[in-house]
Amino acid sequence: MIDIENVSVTIANKEILKPINLSFSKTGVVGIIGPNGAGKTTLAKVLCHLIEFNGLVRLDGKNLDDIDATSRAAIISYCGELPSDIELSVKDIISYARVNKVEDKQLLQDILSIFDLEPILDQKIYTLSGGERQRVNLAAAFYQDSKVIILDEPTNFLDPLHIDMLEKAILKQSLNHLVLVVSHHINFICNTTGRVLGLKNGSLIFNEEISNLFEDKHLDNLFEREFKYSQNEEGVFVK
Repeated sequence: MIDIENVSVTIANKEILKPINLSFSKTGVVGIIGPNGAGKTTLAKVLCHLIEFNGLVRLDGKNLDDIDATSRAAIISYCGELPSDIELSVKDIISYARVNKVEDKQLLQDILSIFDLEPILDQKIYTLSGGERQRVNLAAAFYQDSKVIILDEPTNFLDPLHIDMLEKAILKQSLNHLVLVVSHHINFICNTTGRVLGLKNGSLIFNEEISNLFEDKHLDNLFEREFKYSQNEEGVFVK
């Protein structure tokens, strides 16, 4: 699905992302973690061609540089932060996300329900709280229904209830999509992903299955602190 060959990013003579080689399959959830300034968001934006980069990215075997913006939207979507000053309504934002695709009423209804948006569909984005804007942003990304969905800090502003709902939405989407999750929320990553990439100072430090993450104390080395791990029937928890 995605092949990354020798990809790096340099901005103002500073190497933000050092050469990386990676491959991603067509489905599943992959977490991307690391300290501040590690290059996580930079890597996410490279995959959507939102910033200039060196190297080669292939989507479904095609060079990312050769795919026009509209076609890319059908393959890959990026969910970052939704600006607070937009005068469009919630309904408009979600509708416009459906790039070059016919309306899917059932998918739309499912997504509105998951993110609890029916009561605010006609409200303008600038009237919403941070958590409400984030839910709209996530709903639009899922309704875009691209093959690859990149979520950059998706738990920002969300309360615990809506984080739980987001976890379920990601796991459901991962059955037929590839979902990449950039997050500082370690427990959220543990509960949703099967594979984790660790970035530090622009370098890829590890690329591991979630189980190996705990056994080899990769988190301790990545963040330079000691983590405590526990596990119950609901999953693994880190603190």
